[in-house]
Amino acid sequence: MRAAALALLVPSLSLAQSRGPEPRYLAPLSYGVRLGGMIAYSSPAGAPSGVGGGAYALFDQQSILADVSADVFGGAHLFTMGAGLGVYFALAPGGDLTPYVGGGARLAWVKFGGEGAFGLQLHGALGLLASRRWSPHVRVELSWFADTMGEAERFGGPRHYSNGPMATLGLGF
Repeated sequence: MRAAALALLVPSLSLAQSRGPEPRYLAPLSYGVRLGGMIAYSSPAGAPSGVGGGAYALFDQQSILADVSADVFGGAHLFTMGAGLGVYFALAPGGDLTPYVGGGARLAWVKFGGEGAFGLQLHGALGLLASRRWSPHVRVELSWFADTMGEAERFGGPRHYSNGPMATLGLGF
């Protein structure tokens, strides 16, 4: 009788301890919005700054994060809009508060005081994803962009390959 009771108890204990995947990883795709600012160094206008924001879709596979994003920033002598892809490596893959590092590329139209240019803009990023396993999550990111397309000065002149920091704060669901 004891053996039969023990045989019934052991499988039920193992089932009670296995809770299955965390709720966030049942749906690893989230959508978010972000706001931030940027500065464009080495531009025809010197170092203009601007504010803006955008939207993103974040695919979270615990150790690797990937996003598709679209952003628009504007200010005095600064306008940029673009869309691109990013891949990031989570430095604490199992944590609810996860720092990450990575980068990406976007197709962008930029006008930093010159005639404007369209092309590929590369960026490296360092970020923090908080409340990762639940909705909503908070995403803080600091990145450095570099244009591969040169923007000519107005009325001729040399081409400028702008680069600079971009800081954003996002909220995803």
